[in-house]
Amino acid sequence: MMKKQKRNNEDNRGVAIYARKSRITNKGDSIGVQFKQCAEYAKRELQLNDDYNFMEYEDKGLSGYYTFPAGI
Repeated sequence: MMKKQKRNNEDNRGVAIYARKSRITNKGDSIGVQFKQCAEYAKRELQLNDDYNFMEYEDKGLSGYYTFPAGI
């Protein structure tokens, strides 16, 4: 007989922001500006507190085109 699991109603999901800047073209906003703009948007649209702590991810501007060897 399986025990009935207690439901946790607390939403413990996080919100992540991903930003990248092309090293090839060197165009676009800086990583810091992208994080700031995304955080402001997410706080407004998701009704998050001003002190919400986002998970932040960035890459160094490497294209996915160059990630895999040719022929894959």
